[in-house]
Amino acid sequence: MLTGTSATVETTGLAVQALLKWGNASGTARKAMTYIAAKKDASGAWGTTQATIMALRALLLATEKGAADVRGTLEVVLNGKTAEKLELTPENNDLLHQFMFKNVDAKGGNTVEIRFAGKGGLAYQVVGQYFLAWDKKPENEALSIDVAYDRTQLAQDDIATATASIKNNCPRPPTW
Repeated sequence: MLTGTSATVETTGLAVQALLKWGNASGTARKAMTYIAAKKDASGAWGTTQATIMALRALLLATEKGAADVRGTLEVVLNGKTAEKLELTPENNDLLHQFMFKNVDAKGGNTVEIRFAGKGGLAYQVVGQYFLAWDKKPENEALSIDVAYDRTQLAQDDIATATASIKNNCPRPPTW
């Protein structure tokens, strides 16, 4: 028996399909679609294959039933300044629009706002990621991780041994 978020998304996706086909509970279906959209992970899936299939079927049916009748101007604001602007029309309102912000200061806080003026409702997702090279260790990090290898050159069928050392740098044990 499947439990947890994937089960909930799968069940909600199935229920949304029934509500949309019935046609008399658009408000409930809209709230359920908002829930499904909020549960999508950074890779664009919903945990399990079946949950992803049910969520996508619900989204496609919602588009077919007219939920994608979005027209207007979308503005993405980064730290108080317009970073991207997009006109949503019947020709592009069902497409994936992706915005990437490079050279953003990761040391301080950043604020992203999504503003929409027009007709309809938007589904969106904000995802963040970063890369930190091994030789660029941050100061005052909670954990230090060092990896040492017994060799740097290998021939076919050789085996390398790695030793990982993890150190807690917190003054007291973490409460996570």
